[in-house]
Amino acid sequence: MERRRLSDLRSRMKLDFFSFLLYKFQFQDIIPFQAATLQENVWVGPFVHEGGSARSVAGISRLRCYPCVFDQFEGGTISGSRTLRFEKHRLRSPQRDAGRFMKNLVIQKLPIAVLLFLILCAETAGGSWRSLGPFGGDVRSLAQDPKNPFHLYLGTSDSQIFFSTTGGTHWERLSSISARSDFVVDHILVDPTDPKRIYVGTWSIASNAEGGVLLSTDAGHTWKDLPGIHGQSVRALAMAPSDQHILVAGTLEGVFSSQDGGEHWSQISPPHHEEIRNVESIAIDPRNPRVIYAGTWHLPWKTVDGGQNWTHIQRGIVEDSDVFAIFIQPTIPDHVLLSACTGIYQSADGGSLWAKFKGIPSSSRRTRAIVADPSNPLSVYAGTTEGLWRSLDGGVTWNQMTSRTLTVNAIVVDSSNHNRLLLGTDDAGVLVSTDSGTHFTPINDGFTNRAVSSIVFDPQSPQRIYLGVLYDHEFGGVFVSEDSGATWRTINHGLGSTDVHVLYLSPEDNSLWAGTADGAFLYDRARNEWRRMDINVSMAEQSSVPKIISARPAHSLPPRRNIKPASLPGMGTVSSLSGESAYGHYFYAASQRGLFATRDSGQKWVRVNAPFKDSAGIGVLTLDDGRVFYGTDKGLAVSTDEGVHWKVVDFEDGPTPIHCIRAVPQKSQVLLVATGNGLFRSEDGGNSWSRAQGGLPRSEMSDIQIDARQGTEIYVSESYFGSLYRSTNLGKTWEWMSPFPGAGMKYRSLLPDPQSPNRFFVLFFREGLYGAEGPVSSDARIESTAQTPTQTHVQKQ
Repeated sequence: MERRRLSDLRSRMKLDFFSFLLYKFQFQDIIPFQAATLQENVWVGPFVHEGGSARSVAGISRLRCYPCVFDQFEGGTISGSRTLRFEKHRLRSPQRDAGRFMKNLVIQKLPIAVLLFLILCAETAGGSWRSLGPFGGDVRSLAQDPKNPFHLYLGTSDSQIFFSTTGGTHWERLSSISARSDFVVDHILVDPTDPKRIYVGTWSIASNAEGGVLLSTDAGHTWKDLPGIHGQSVRALAMAPSDQHILVAGTLEGVFSSQDGGEHWSQISPPHHEEIRNVESIAIDPRNPRVIYAGTWHLPWKTVDGGQNWTHIQRGIVEDSDVFAIFIQPTIPDHVLLSACTGIYQSADGGSLWAKFKGIPSSSRRTRAIVADPSNPLSVYAGTTEGLWRSLDGGVTWNQMTSRTLTVNAIVVDSSNHNRLLLGTDDAGVLVSTDSGTHFTPINDGFTNRAVSSIVFDPQSPQRIYLGVLYDHEFGGVFVSEDSGATWRTINHGLGSTDVHVLYLSPEDNSLWAGTADGAFLYDRARNEWRRMDINVSMAEQSSVPKIISARPAHSLPPRRNIKPASLPGMGTVSSLSGESAYGHYFYAASQRGLFATRDSGQKWVRVNAPFKDSAGIGVLTLDDGRVFYGTDKGLAVSTDEGVHWKVVDFEDGPTPIHCIRAVPQKSQVLLVATGNGLFRSEDGGNSWSRAQGGLPRSEMSDIQIDARQGTEIYVSESYFGSLYRSTNLGKTWEWMSPFPGAGMKYRSLLPDPQSPNRFFVLFFREGLYGAEGPVSSDARIESTAQTPTQTHVQKQ
């Protein structure tokens, strides 16, 4: 897998301090890049500047520098081998150049080198980063080490692998199987004869032609893509109980098998078969590895000769049933359990005839995991999209053991204690039961897989932090910490299961607002609940056409327009909130239906006749002097009189999505806008704009944070690679910051702690919140500290 090869190269090319020093001393303008990556025909990596310029490379659509400097070259290609190079001009290795330069440096400039080394170490030394949570999130797969039941592996839907040495009471991020975050880790297999040998089956959310089986021989720290099945969307993976060298994978193209531990693969189902494709589940008979069951998106199949012949085993199963999981009872191999979209089935004769279980409602029959207690074949667990179900009589009767709002993706019956059950779930992370599923509690300490959308600090309580979360339904929403992130609790009453896109804490009255997928909500602290505030909404119809401004000074304002109210049922998804909420000035909400304003804390709303009527509002910023900045997916508009008149900003490359708008607190005339085409800056209050350069790439920017303690220090997040940039002079020049010391983790936002002079918080796209004392640096460490945050408990309904 090319991306994996490049990732391997990245680990070998990391600079230690001394080689970096030597290299930097020779080439004064070099800024080493965090990785050499090839993504979607975009090559990014560490190059050496020798006075030339970057030009096109054959086979590569474009070159990006984040920031890096290039050799001069004319054409050329990049080979796909492990030793990456230019065909016409060599890709220079920093270590090699540094080593070659060492003799001259030691002989001629050793005193200077020592001084620079000490300075560099002082500049790059960083503190220890600690995961603050909120813990929990989406678990796609769970696996237990057959030789050590305290060792557990966890896979997520965004390429991450976690590991526990305590039976799940504490987790640590182990590795990422890809530099990309769109790979689902659907299956994890631990070799019972060699626990350091681990296989994972993956598929890509972005493409049906990507995925495969990866192998680790060092207990999950590093991975290699197995070439014989590379590019297959692997939806099922099994190891033969009688021979750990035999693996069988189910993909969208059919069934594949390896007889040598994954080194070589062959398709054992007929190629291009109309039915044996879209394979979602695989099971191998413990007595005979040539007996294989395959569940497809349309009924199950079976082979008894290793794939030479296949039999359609659908008798008793409702036609057109998607088969999600197949389980063979180890002590009675002819007893097979099968889960499908039409229900759960069992067969006593190896699949010749199936009987459907009764007792589970039709809405709960989408069962991703089904297992039986190894010590008691009559005890069966079914993990569905509506909770966990258990049968104590072999499936005759069923009882629901959790809330129906819980989605169960994986079940592990502890091999050392069959009363101990672990569930991998959406939203709620890992749950454990010590009484065979009667009661469950979360065990997510150290595991974070939540998409934090927004963070606000409460100025009235220095240690209080609020987090808004996406995609977590009733187990997410809004979290609050009263101790700077050490522990968390949810405040979701009244929100339902809606996603929270933005949180806003009013600087005037400290009221807490949430912009959600279902409108604007206000938090009632006295009653500990949220109230929806966008019920009484009216439309403001206006007719004048806004002016357009660019790098030139603004033109005169158009005449005042009349407002005619009309009814509108709510705002839809609210992406941004800004303004005062209780003192007579307008409070604004940018939503998918436009820009709205209220003067009475949300009791009544008026739709502002801002530009871009047919586009969704993304950002809004208000300033004390009446200026309003409104960003949409098509551009930016500015008003200097609280939204009565507007001017549209004409960026140099035409319309572009607006992701974030910020004003420097101490210098309100300095404004920054993060767009889909880079960062733009204004020094005159928004009358004219220019692209921010000076080391900043021309790429999609997602977030801007301004250090209120310093006033001039600004942090900008880049979306494509998750990079971070810093400016110490109000955005005139920028420096690329070191990558975070975690596998595959991409910056979403860096925020200085407003209460502490030397503390920072970092948000990631799915890895939650981290905190540390000291500067951001690749030299920093990630602490492994066990915490016990307050979690949302899953109760039996």
